[in-house]
Order: sequence, then structure tokens, then C-alpha cells
Amino acid sequence: MFYVLMRWRGPHGAWPVLAVGISVVFTVSGLELGIATYPHYEVLAPGLAVLALALLVERRLLPAWMVGVVALAVREDIGFHIVAILGLFLVVEFVRTGSVGSQRHVLVFAAACFAYSIAAIVCQQLFFATTDTFRLVYAGNDWFGHLSGELIQRRLVFIFEHRIFVWLPLALTLVAATALRNVYVAIGALAYLPWLALHFSAFRDAAGTLSVHYPFPLVAGVGWVAICLALPGRNGSPGRICWPVTWLIAIIASTYVANPAVLAFFVNAEPRGFAASPGRTIEFANALDDSVPLLGKVKVDTGVMSLAPASLPSTAWLWPQDWNHQKAEADADIVIYFLNGVEASKVAAQIDAMKAVIRYAVPGTNIRIAAAKPVSSKAPIFRLMREQP
Repeated sequence: MFYVLMRWRGPHGAWPVLAVGISVVFTVSGLELGIATYPHYEVLAPGLAVLALALLVERRLLPAWMVGVVALAVREDIGFHIVAILGLFLVVEFVRTGSVGSQRHVLVFAAACFAYSIAAIVCQQLFFATTDTFRLVYAGNDWFGHLSGELIQRRLVFIFEHRIFVWLPLALTLVAATALRNVYVAIGALAYLPWLALHFSAFRDAAGTLSVHYPFPLVAGVGWVAICLALPGRNGSPGRICWPVTWLIAIIASTYVANPAVLAFFVNAEPRGFAASPGRTIEFANALDDSVPLLGKVKVDTGVMSLAPASLPSTAWLWPQDWNHQKAEADADIVIYFLNGVEASKVAAQIDAMKAVIRYAVPGTNIRIAAAKPVSSKAPIFRLMREQP
């Protein structure tokens, strides 16, 4: 973002300082914090995509390709998200000029990104996939047979009331495009409407309600707004930056509105706990490796599974409830999970099935444990646990 804003070359000597401030706020925008509080690698992709797009629009082709390759390596479908923006950009160019000849470099870049994502997904499905993720998360076993009027109404209400930080930036982007008479700005919102529609109809509630990392492409949409306003020939009023900067700040600020991730990140979550002092969690993960054989039948959520994937059997994973119709197991001996994790409802169902349990916490972390019987003192994790009332 800082690179993009410095293309603006604001007339005031304090502009670099303001550019740094806007860049920092963009980096910790409400959308980014939503990913950071449920750490996921997608957080790397939007910034790289924005930089690649800025370099591409500036015709700095070698750096654009270099950054683009790194962005594509983050996730197999990143090419589609880049094409979502570049495709609309080419459409606008064609409508305005009757040709895309002057943007041949953009067309080649977009085609390469699209081809990469197609090839990556095919290879993934042929050689690496163990489950059909698209069906598990989006289509469901009956291929969108889960859709109903009641579901659509419920999600509409939920998103309107609880995802203001998602739809408000999109609305402000369209208003800014109108106010600044800049059709390129609108691309930042329009490009990801198909992505939002897919998630709105998803089988899995976490995707359908745009929870955790799922809104990540919208970060690139906000970055694209900055590109359109900052780069020559795209801001509609060269040299006059007051209103464009105001709109950009407003769009970024809107990602904080009614956003639970902001409070979670700055107050409850882990600059003070896990992120600033990860040693306790790492220590627990190392101890868990040697403890598994002493714990009996173990069940864990996704967060804990990721701490010790080689030591825990696949049957230990408490998959989200809408996957494979997995049932709670009454004969489980212990459940290890993260407090308020994304599988919280599954954890609660599993603990209920175990009837009476002893509850433990791991001080200095958000890791919690529920055991059907006292944990063996021979287990290395025992010294890290504290029984809770």
C-alpha cells in the first residue's frame, strides 16, 4: 500500500508520513484482523496481489511478474481473484476505447493467472486431494440442495446485522466511484460480487456467513481502489488528492465498524497472549507429541490438530459439524480445543456426549481441555495444565 500511495506524490511535505499511516491502517484493517485472529495463510495473498497489480498498471512488468508468481504460490485459486479485477479492468478499457490493444500486457498477465489456477486445481485434485473441499464447503452432498428461502433470509439478516464491515466498504466504494466519477474505482467492489454470491450460497455456515478468513479477497479490492486513485490517468483529477484520500480512508475505516475481530485482536486475543508470547503454545504442542499415547481416545479441534498433525490420528479431528455428518462420540476420553474456536459448537456437542468431565486450562494460551477422567501425571502436558472449577 505504501508503494501505491507514494505514486500519488502529494504536494505537501508531510505526505510520506500520511502515506505510512494509511498503509499501517490498511495492513491492520478490520478485514485483515478477521484473518489474523484465526491465523490462515490467505493473509499473505491480498497485499502481494495489490503490489503486483500496481506494478502491472505502471507497466513495470518484470517486478509485476515476480511479485505475481509469489502471490499465486500462496493459494491455488489466487489467480481467479486477480483475474476478477483485471477482467473488469479490461472490459472498462474496451468500453472506453474500443480496444484493449494498449493493455495487451494486462491481458497476458490475466490469462497466465487464470491458466495457473486451473492447472493448480486440476493437479491438486488428481494428486493431492483427500477430500472434495468444494463439495464439503460450498456445494454440499446434494450440490446446493441445501438452499432454501429460509436459509437465504437467515443469512441476509445475519450479514446485514453482523457483517457490516464486509458490505459497508463495498457500498462506500461504489459511492466513491460515483462521487469521483471514476469507474475504475467501482471495480474494487464489483469484482468480488461473484465470490460473495458463492459464499452466500455455501453449504458450510462459516463460509456462508463470511466468517474467519473467507472475506480475504475484499482486501485486494480495497487496495485496488488506492491503485485507481493514486496512479496517473486513473484518479480523474491529477494533483487534487484531498477527496480521493478522504474516500480511501473512509473505506478502510469502514472495515472496523461493528467488527468483532477488532476487539478480539487488540483486547482479548493474542498480541498479549499467543502472538506476542507464543512460547507456551509451542511448549504445549511439543509436549502433546509425547502425550498422545497416554491420553486414551483423543478428540481435538482444527486448531489443536494443526499443532501436532503427525502425532494425532485423523480420527481425533472434530471436523466441523456440517462435514460428513460426524457425530459426537460418547466414549472419548479427552477433548483438547481452543477457546471460542470455529468448531466451538462441535466441541460443545462432544463434551455433552461425554457427560461428566474435568476441565483444564493451559495458562498463557487459549487452549482448553475436557477429560472424562483425570489426566495421567506421566503425560508431558500434565505439568502445563491447571484444573478449572
